[in-house]
Amino acid sequence: MLRRPDHKCGILVTIAATILLSVFPPITKSTVEKQALFRFKKHLNDLHDVLRSWKPTDSPCTFHGVTCDPLSGEVIGISLENSNLSGSISPAISSLTKLSTFSSSSNVFASANSVVKFNGLNYGEWFEQIRFTLGVMALDSAILTDEEPSAITVDSSESEKSRYERWERSNRLSLNLMRLTMAESIKPSMPKTEKAREFIEKIKECSQSELADKSIVGSLMNELTTKKFDWSRPIHDHVTLMSNLAAK
Repeated sequence: MLRRPDHKCGILVTIAATILLSVFPPITKSTVEKQALFRFKKHLNDLHDVLRSWKPTDSPCTFHGVTCDPLSGEVIGISLENSNLSGSISPAISSLTKLSTFSSSSNVFASANSVVKFNGLNYGEWFEQIRFTLGVMALDSAILTDEEPSAITVDSSESEKSRYERWERSNRLSLNLMRLTMAESIKPSMPKTEKAREFIEKIKECSQSELADKSIVGSLMNELTTKKFDWSRPIHDHVTLMSNLAAK
């Protein structure tokens, strides 16, 4: 008489494989993600050694604040809230291709330090860094959509309230971050709007026109008023340099 397949044995094998994958994730992927996490860590100030469990010899899945997919072993979440960390968000985090949740004690003001200042001529680089920074903080919804959710009313459903609150937070903090990353010579000419999407569009329109011209003028004026004679060159050369700046 033939014996029926032992289904319990199959279930046990599946469970064992799942455990092994979570404890010993694929070596190549684990190495890439580990390198990304350590580059991310380098940009942080960890005065209280909160990330002491982040060791080169261990799997990223054992790191404090890191969550991995139980099947693939890939990093899917980073949560470092209330960890007394400061610093900037490293672009290396983009190597974590399965990362879906990210939260840290670093706020918008700290994040602004990792974004290049917009000077009127570097819109492409500035926008790329703004979008990345807002993305890893899950605050980019207001700059990705043209449609503003309807304001909350007494008749709004819970999902409508939640959607508006997410958009409002994204819009407010996106504007704060963008304004913080404007060069001083640009700030007087910043768009007068309270919509993050509209702010970006106006910056893009003006980046190679009047705003850029004002930025250049502002930079030249700043150089003229702050440049001092430091005895590193003849006085005649210094006077000539200042005259050339004034002529521009």
